[in-house]
Amino acid sequence: MHNSESICSICGKQSANAKSFLQHLSSKRHKDAAAAGLSNSNNRIVTPLKRLHSENISQFETTQHRQQQNIGNSLVGVSLDSMPLRLADSRASIMEEQMTDHETDNFIAESDPDAFNTIVNESIPTLLANEDSLLSESVGLRTGQIPLIQHSTLHGSNFSLLNQTIEPSVFDATANLKYPPYHPFDNQPSQDFMLHLVSKFPSVSNPVWNAVLSFIQKNAMELKLPTSVESGMNLLNSDDRYIGAGKYQKQSVGNSPDGGKEIFFHYRNILDCGMELLQKYYPDMAFTSDSAIVGNEKMYGEYNTGNWWEAQVRSLPPGAKLLAFEVYSDATELDGGHKTSGHPIYMSLCNIPRQQRNKPESKVAVGFLPKWYSTSSSAEKDTESFKKKKRDIFHKCYEILLAPIKKYQEKGFRMYLDVELLHFVPRLCCCPADQQEHTASALLYGPAGNMPCIECLIIWGYLHFAEFPPLLGPHDLGYGIEDENHEDNYNLMLDYDFKLRPRREDDMNRILNSRNAEKIKKYSLYSGTKNAFSGFLGSPLYQLFPSDYMLHDLAGLNKTIFEYTIEMIELKGRYPRKAALIKRKLAERFRSMPVCYNFRLPTNSITDSTNLTSKERDRISKVLLFPFVGLLTDQDFIGLSEVILPFLKFQKVLNLDLISESDLDQIQALTKQFCVNFDKFYAPLRNQHQIPKLHGIVHHLCDAIRNRGHPKNWGCSMYEHNHRFIKEDYKRRANKKAVVEGLTQSTTRRTVLARLDDSVDDKESEDLQAIPETRFCGYLHLVQIEEVRHNGIFSFTSESQEDLESENDGHDNGHSSVFDRFLKNIMEDLPKILDLFGAIASNISMMPDKDFKWLKVHSSAVKAFESRRIMANPNYHGTSRFTDVKLESGEYARVQGLISLSLLKKREGGVYLPRAWVQYFVFVDNQSPTKYDCNYVQLSNRKDLIHLEKIEEEVMMIPDFDWNEKNSSTLRFFENTFYF
Repeated sequence: MHNSESICSICGKQSANAKSFLQHLSSKRHKDAAAAGLSNSNNRIVTPLKRLHSENISQFETTQHRQQQNIGNSLVGVSLDSMPLRLADSRASIMEEQMTDHETDNFIAESDPDAFNTIVNESIPTLLANEDSLLSESVGLRTGQIPLIQHSTLHGSNFSLLNQTIEPSVFDATANLKYPPYHPFDNQPSQDFMLHLVSKFPSVSNPVWNAVLSFIQKNAMELKLPTSVESGMNLLNSDDRYIGAGKYQKQSVGNSPDGGKEIFFHYRNILDCGMELLQKYYPDMAFTSDSAIVGNEKMYGEYNTGNWWEAQVRSLPPGAKLLAFEVYSDATELDGGHKTSGHPIYMSLCNIPRQQRNKPESKVAVGFLPKWYSTSSSAEKDTESFKKKKRDIFHKCYEILLAPIKKYQEKGFRMYLDVELLHFVPRLCCCPADQQEHTASALLYGPAGNMPCIECLIIWGYLHFAEFPPLLGPHDLGYGIEDENHEDNYNLMLDYDFKLRPRREDDMNRILNSRNAEKIKKYSLYSGTKNAFSGFLGSPLYQLFPSDYMLHDLAGLNKTIFEYTIEMIELKGRYPRKAALIKRKLAERFRSMPVCYNFRLPTNSITDSTNLTSKERDRISKVLLFPFVGLLTDQDFIGLSEVILPFLKFQKVLNLDLISESDLDQIQALTKQFCVNFDKFYAPLRNQHQIPKLHGIVHHLCDAIRNRGHPKNWGCSMYEHNHRFIKEDYKRRANKKAVVEGLTQSTTRRTVLARLDDSVDDKESEDLQAIPETRFCGYLHLVQIEEVRHNGIFSFTSESQEDLESENDGHDNGHSSVFDRFLKNIMEDLPKILDLFGAIASNISMMPDKDFKWLKVHSSAVKAFESRRIMANPNYHGTSRFTDVKLESGEYARVQGLISLSLLKKREGGVYLPRAWVQYFVFVDNQSPTKYDCNYVQLSNRKDLIHLEKIEEEVMMIPDFDWNEKNSSTLRFFENTFYF
């Protein structure tokens, strides 16, 4: 042993060696010094696990058997989860400063375990008493007590091996505490059944699985499986890794208005959910601010590129990491019949990269708001007392849910994660939701109030203002509008520089405390309810609710533009005797729109837009301008284009991955232009268009991007996508009455199975993955090639008509004319195609050895490493679909056929030399290549046989319906640059 002196970091006592130092830990001198909180200023920061012997570390990592044991109840084991930097710090300091690694091994191996544990456990009470001061000095955190917390239901060993209980057997190199391979199951089939069947098919009910198990047990005696799904779940719940996973708590939040029924809120500890996401995604998560500068411009992307994140990081204690929470809630129908609904609350961590955060497994169902009023009558729901009760319970539930964040938001908490003791500070970043949910959370009237905006004090009659000019007269507002109260309104809404006043919590509280009912109503406030979203550090109340610009706001404006445009056509006297004809023409043109990847219009796009989804409305808006070409008067078409083009342009900028300051300036200009033109063009319908979503996009979108990064960060679409899981759970359950209880049980089971999935390494799936290759799909036609080759050029003989009909798959007689035209075009081009194939084959050394007899025509193809299909099908669900593409050369072309060579007539003959037969587009006018901000092109006579790798991307070519209906010889198209 190394005999150099050791110095105690608590009281300064010098010891001759490590063993005498451990004995000193139980001395009265050391206890008094620890109680007094004395500490040497030269203390070194240590990490407990780094000081342990490497063999002990490997035993920690391989040991999966967990046994929870309290320190005070045993003198044999020492629980590290109760002594984060106490015993480990003292022991490790000696080993680090006075011993080499080899000497440390000998010391642990040679020491008497019983004596060692006796010495250590006698010192623990004193060390525990001095935890706060010792930790503050060791780590350099002089902010007071930083509590050490664990998951409230899962055992701490699930998150870190440092949370294990140390027993003498841990220091025994011969100890084998490893789990059996398929624990807690007896064999792999049992584990696979729960993992790959029950978990992957949640819509199948337990009785069905139990019937399957019963059948297997009767007919396959050698296969041992659980007797039922319930027994399999019980096995999982007996394992420390899964005990308490996804478990919900239940707390009373009041009684129904009649006082008879008690109302319960089912929820999970939101910090527990955060810990689970930390455990899963910690290596990929962002904790620092990312101020990306490109070309002297700040770029906005992920949450951590915004100003909010930068300010939060600056406010943290030294060494702490920001843990940013986002919380979403929305009511949804469970049965599809407007009878049963649920109100789930989801959470996620803003530290997770957006691409991963948008996946379902990154969002946790943290609670279910009670639907206690579902059986109340309409008359009862209209009473003010009922509405107040509803608001009180809503905020009481959120107060319970968000309490852990408020508790630790100032100093944070410590937790063990893997081999580190980490300090996190939780903060509430934002609450994505739709407008109705936001107004309920902010306790505001919403769109129906005098001040409908959550973020500013805009008055309802001024929502259509793109900007606020100085007053021009005693009553003139500058927009030709007169209002006798305009001066008072201006002073109420605007600052001295004519900027909208933000809605501040302090100002609103003063108004509420004044108890002036008229003034409270004027500011659209609800009184008498404590707001659960108040009091979060760095997140002012009325800035917690950024509008969902990418889904709800744009979908609402899409719906408004569509409906207003149809109303303009139907306006009396505007298009006499032509309104019905125009609508019929529009319907025909919408049906003729090309179908692209992930872009297909509804069957009847002129139907009432309330029957359309937000995605369908968005797709209609992307092409809305083009069907109107030639149907409206020149003045009306110009007015419509001035509304739609700025609207689509700023959406195109919003779809960039990173948004710069110059992009924000462009968005600001385009949104103002859109607002002014919208109000001007649709003026015949209404004098003023008071649309809160339009106001939000014009006045608050850019500030929201600067504050929290890209609008996709807080979008609601992926949260709404998670509703399908609880809908499946509801349909699968036999008990339709206890809705919330059933949903919590199903969600808990899904969480347990997800943890099982994460704990199993499925290496076989990785081995089975093949390298993607370009492949041709579908089978339309065969052409027989004679085995004659002259100078690398093929000659051919087409099959007989009988063979063509017998070989053609899916040939619909109802569309025979379309299919015949397709074959006719291919046959006319076949000599040139075969010549090109011959030229290609002659340049490839292996090709002359092949005996090609057949030329195959395919309906679709998929490029290597891509999922999009390239189509050349004359009968795709009743319509022809030929993909328009942009080539690597920058040219545009239409795929007229997908062709390959084959050795045999049958499908198994293989595909050789897969090529695309394309027809090129050219600009109508090279001097003015664009029209309506889109490339204006026409089909040329130039055709070629190209390799699929030369195709860069798919483009959307929309016909110029007005031109093509009058000139069928030359077809013209608009390249829709707004298709993204």
